[in-house]
Amino acid sequence: ARYTIAVQGDLNLDGEVNITDMLIFLSLLPNEKDIDSIYFFAADTNRDGLFNTLDYAQLRNMINFRGDIHGDYLG
Repeated sequence: ARYTIAVQGDLNLDGEVNITDMLIFLSLLPNEKDIDSIYFFAADTNRDGLFNTLDYAQLRNMINFRGDIHGDYLG
């Protein structure tokens, strides 16, 4: 069996959350109802069960604050 693991905010599934994921997010947003479950899981960054601009804001914050003095924001 083959499994794909999604990390919160990692929309291209490369194991990192960065500007590329933000660009993918923006390209998927107009078609939010057609998004595959693995990408939905990665895109729903605030875990409210929706894929919307609030998730984009959270993703942007994840990228901006990654590596801040309080530790790795991504966990």
